[in-house]
Amino acid sequence: MDHFDNPGAKSMSTGNDRFRNPVRAALAVLGILALVLLAAGSSASIGEDLSTRPSALTPEFAFVANRTVAGRGDPIRFTATLTLSGSGSNPQTWLNLSFDPRIVPDLANATAPPGCARVAPPIGVDGAWECDGLRAGAHAWVVTGAVGAGADPLGTAIVVAGGATVGGGTTWGLGPETVTVALSAIRFLVTSDFDPGASVLPRERVFLSVKANNSSLGCEGDEANCTARNVVLRVVVADWLFLDPGTPRVRYANASALTNGSHVAVEFNAVVPSDATIGSADALRAYLTYDDPDGRPIAYPPYAVSLTVRAPSTFDLIAVAVLTGAFAVLLTVGGLLFAGQRGLRIEEVFLMHRNGVLLDHKSRSTSLRKDEELVASMLVAIQDFVRDSFRTEGTLDELRFTGRRAAIVRGKRVILAGIISRGDVTYLVPQLRGAVADLERVHGKVLEDWDGRMSRLEQAGGIIDRLMAGGYRAGRGWIGDARAWIRGAR
Repeated sequence: MDHFDNPGAKSMSTGNDRFRNPVRAALAVLGILALVLLAAGSSASIGEDLSTRPSALTPEFAFVANRTVAGRGDPIRFTATLTLSGSGSNPQTWLNLSFDPRIVPDLANATAPPGCARVAPPIGVDGAWECDGLRAGAHAWVVTGAVGAGADPLGTAIVVAGGATVGGGTTWGLGPETVTVALSAIRFLVTSDFDPGASVLPRERVFLSVKANNSSLGCEGDEANCTARNVVLRVVVADWLFLDPGTPRVRYANASALTNGSHVAVEFNAVVPSDATIGSADALRAYLTYDDPDGRPIAYPPYAVSLTVRAPSTFDLIAVAVLTGAFAVLLTVGGLLFAGQRGLRIEEVFLMHRNGVLLDHKSRSTSLRKDEELVASMLVAIQDFVRDSFRTEGTLDELRFTGRRAAIVRGKRVILAGIISRGDVTYLVPQLRGAVADLERVHGKVLEDWDGRMSRLEQAGGIIDRLMAGGYRAGRGWIGDARAWIRGAR
């Protein structure tokens, strides 16, 4: 999971070694520059004559930050850039940075041009560098800071950069340049999440989520200053990902007011193309904007998230082949079950209590219903088969008599037998199971303490009619039956 960096908070100095007034800090930097100029002039008169080392380098100095409004804990990146135009090199360059006490710099991880080293800072300065032999080109110092967790969320903080560079007997002052940061109590964390993960395969389906969470610090008793207004999270999905039909490539999440601890989120599904380039690539970019309690519009730096597309391994290829084969078998068996059950014609159904007593009998043929002798012989055959063959609950089997085939399923309290005139009796078994399950679900308590009154089995007739009409044919249960067939075939 990715998030905006939050540099560890550094304790803020409260002694006399730091100027809390930005104007006084700027004056201190100017005083330091004057000392540098005097030292440079003295060095030139005592030591090497700088005029004997001509240089046509002309300096240009700039100082910027990546955000001008920040809340407690928000990271800010400060960049000082010295561009030397011309040819040759300048033998010495100095750079000083002074931070408002409410902004805590991470000087230990600051970056500077080659040939530059940190030196002990003068009073009123937080970071100081001295460089030897900077040549023509652009040179940058980058320092990340964060608004202190206990900083007053009102007003502005000022950071000052200044220095000097010497070349060809000439000393140029750099700055001072200032960056002003408006302080806010609001702090957001933008995070992303992928399922199954940030490493994906071609053709793989991925669930993507981007969340912007109001994670303001020090808001106890000050909720008004920690509520963001008109929050907009905009997520732009990279063109190389396929989205579900109808899903826009630019997604939005909005909130008119977002209190501390609340969030907005954008979620969607995507598919990795089969011809996706192996390696990492930007999958999305997120943009967050909101208004702080003072009505100032705040735009967070863009948030980019990458996905890594990896080539399928041997294991992946085998797994895909196995799954594809299993799915094909499942579809084939399911199709056979579906077609087989459609071809059945159920002629007779006998419902008996587990003690062998006939509870109900249904017949599709009116002539057979009148032939009491034939019905009685069928019943006796079924009862004998049940008595001789069934030893445990849930047992099922089939039998033949008078040119007909029957399947029998025994539940906990009832026995159900079906006789067919057409089709394969094997496909009758799952239908009988479904009917038995419904009978025992509806009349389980009655059948447990059966007293012989048929009026208490008011729904049994309807269940048997549904069975004979094909109401228990393969539908939602055919997959389970197909799996049972596959397991039995192993």
